[in-house]
Amino acid sequence: MTAAVEALGTRLGPVVTESVDVLHVAAVLESSGITDDLARDRYGHEDVFALATTLRACASDGSTTERPTTPHPGTIPAAAPLRRERPRSASGVSSLGHGVIYLLPALSMPALLTLVGTPHALLALVVGAALGWLWAVVMTWRAYGVLSATASSEQGQEHAAADLRRSVLLGVVAGTLAGLLLVVVGRSPVVVGVVAASVTAAQLGTTLLFFLRRRRALVVVLVVQGTVGLSNLVAPAVVPAWVVLATFVLSIASLLVIGGVGRGPAAPAVALVGLTPVLGYAVASVTFLLLPQAHFLRLGGGLPLALAGLFLTMGFVEWRAGLLSRRLRDELSCSDTPARFRLRASGPVLAEVLACAAVTALGAAAMLLVLQRAGLLSAGVRTVALTTVLLAPAYLLAIVLANTGAYAWLASCFAAGALVETLLSVLARAPMTSAFVTATSLLLLALGAGLLTRPVQHFR
Repeated sequence: MTAAVEALGTRLGPVVTESVDVLHVAAVLESSGITDDLARDRYGHEDVFALATTLRACASDGSTTERPTTPHPGTIPAAAPLRRERPRSASGVSSLGHGVIYLLPALSMPALLTLVGTPHALLALVVGAALGWLWAVVMTWRAYGVLSATASSEQGQEHAAADLRRSVLLGVVAGTLAGLLLVVVGRSPVVVGVVAASVTAAQLGTTLLFFLRRRRALVVVLVVQGTVGLSNLVAPAVVPAWVVLATFVLSIASLLVIGGVGRGPAAPAVALVGLTPVLGYAVASVTFLLLPQAHFLRLGGGLPLALAGLFLTMGFVEWRAGLLSRRLRDELSCSDTPARFRLRASGPVLAEVLACAAVTALGAAAMLLVLQRAGLLSAGVRTVALTTVLLAPAYLLAIVLANTGAYAWLASCFAAGALVETLLSVLARAPMTSAFVTATSLLLLALGAGLLTRPVQHFR
C-alpha cells in the first residue's frame, strides 16, 4: 500500500469500517470528490471501485497499514479476493480520446518549424517541451500532495486546483523567461522565443484542464488549433505559418483563461516528499525521447512527423495499462506464491504488449502512407515508425511500473536508454534512427524484466 492510500484510509477509517460493502465505500469516495482519474494517478488504482476494495480489505483486517508480506518463506499472505468487474466504458473512451489530444498540437509543429527555421527548431521546440514537461510533473505532484494533506476532500480539491493554477502561472512566467534568454543570450530571432514560451505554456495549460476534468473545453480548443495547423499543411498559401502561430498562442491563452490561472484560495504548504525519483524518471524519459527528436528536427523532412502514429495511439496505451494494472492485482489475489503470480501474470503482460504493438503498427502504417503521398518517405522514416511499434508497449510497461511506485527503476532504464542512444550515435557514429530503435528495444526488455521480477507486494 502506498503512503497516499494509507493516508486516505486513515482519514476515512471510521466510514470504511462501518461500511456495508465495497459499493458503499466507493460511493463515499465519489461523493468526497475522488474520481477514477484521481484513483489511478494519485492512488495507483484503476478506478474508484478498486480503491474502495483496497480500503475495505485493510479496514476488515483491522488496520490501514500493509500486512506482513512474508509470513513464511515463499508464500504470499492471503488477501481479500478482488471482484473482477467489467471496466467502465466511460473510462476507456476517455483514455482513448487522450491520443487525439496528444496529436492535435503536433499538427501545428510543421508551420512553427517553418517560422523558426531548422537551425533554431532545436532550441525553440526542445527547450519549450522539456521545460513544460518537467514543470508539469512537479506541479501535479504538488497538487496531489495538497489534495492528500487536506482534511476535507471537497476543500482538498479546491486547494489542489488553486495550487495548480498558481504553479501554471509561475510555469508560464518561467517559459517566457526561457524564451527571452534564447533571444537575448542565444541571439535567436524573436519568433524562436515566442514559440519556446508557447510550447511550455501549451503543456501546462493542457495539464491544468486535465486535472480540472475540463476535457470537452480542451478538445474544442485543440481541434480549432489543429484544424488551422492542418490547413497550413494542405494549403500553405491560404493559411500561412504566421496564422498558425497566432492561433497557437490564442488557443493557449484560452486554455489558461478556461482553467482560471491565478484564481483560488491559498493552499496549505506541502512537502515534496517522494518527488526525487519521480522527477528523475521524468528527466530520464524526456531525455530519452528528445535526444533523437532533436536530431530529427535538424534533418527535417518526414522524420519529425514519424512519431505522430505513437501520439495518436497513446490513449489506447494508457487505457490498456490501467486494465493491466488491475488485472495483475486480480491475479495476485488468486496466487499463493510469488512464482505462481509471475507465471499467471506473464500471459496478460504479453497479451497487452502485443495489443499495444499491433494498434501502434496500424497508426504507424497510416502515418507512413500520409508521408509517402507527401513525398517525405525515406528509410529513416520507416525505421522511426518501426521504433514506435516498440516504444508503445515500453510506455505500457512504464505506466504499470509507475503504478507500483517503481520510479527509481524507471529512471534507471530510461537513463540507460538515453546513454545507449548517445554512445551509438556519437561514439559508434551509427545513424540516430538505428540508435533509437536499438535503445528502444533494450528499454522494452528492461521494463519487461523489471515488471516480472518486481516484489509482489507492490502490486496490491
